[in-house]
Amino acid sequence: MSKALAVLATASQLTLLKAVTALIAVTAFLYPPELLAQIGVPAPTEYAKQSICIAELSQPLTVELADNWQQRARGLMQRESLADNAGMWFRYNEKRPGNSGFWMYQTLLPLDIAFFDQQQRIVSIITMPPCASEDPGQCPSYAPGHDYYSALETNAGFFSAHGITVGDKLYTESHGDCELPNKN
Repeated sequence: MSKALAVLATASQLTLLKAVTALIAVTAFLYPPELLAQIGVPAPTEYAKQSICIAELSQPLTVELADNWQQRARGLMQRESLADNAGMWFRYNEKRPGNSGFWMYQTLLPLDIAFFDQQQRIVSIITMPPCASEDPGQCPSYAPGHDYYSALETNAGFFSAHGITVGDKLYTESHGDCELPNKN
């Protein structure tokens, strides 16, 4: 009798294994890559673009807008280059705490990040080197130490090369140049 139970148990396990495998296949087919990517690298996503100005820039910066969680999660991961006057602007609907930072997991480029307060003034600038680790837990988080409402990633060295410092303001009104009548 015990031999019959062992065969029955093995058959049940095999049936269960087939059912689980089928469920995984159906799930992978039905759910969009963005949802499944939560366990890995987010799928590529589309970004709207906008021209912005900061402080004394003579030319606008063309930024991709990261306004939802999929766009923010993907960020600049796996990009091999970023144009000189380009970046990614992470905008939030509410205040983010100063200990909430950004990381460089699977980001290939060294980046600068500027964090902005509610008035779009820079509260912190940090240079972030790429994280070479395949283990996301080994990649440091770069937090500004100040509450913020948005953050702008650019090529490393961009802010210092243009004399942009803490306290400078980001402007979204741009008409092909950065002549700003009121910079206060």
